[in-house]
Amino acid sequence: MSSGSWIHDDVSRHFRACGQCRDTDAENKRVAHRMSGAEADREALAEALGAMCHNGRAIYRAYLRWLAEPEE
Repeated sequence: MSSGSWIHDDVSRHFRACGQCRDTDAENKRVAHRMSGAEADREALAEALGAMCHNGRAIYRAYLRWLAEPEE
């Protein structure tokens, strides 16, 4: 996970600057729905991604891939 930790900074920077992406509240939804199960998680993610701007969507997807990387 540490090899791409710069992506966390990119996500933070973008979401602070972009009201459209910030308003999706993607991280809070992701964490809340993760507790509800896989189907709810996928639906919440699809909804949040659909509401983001193009650049935000790309950055957030890279962030999710980074989170999914195994710890070294």
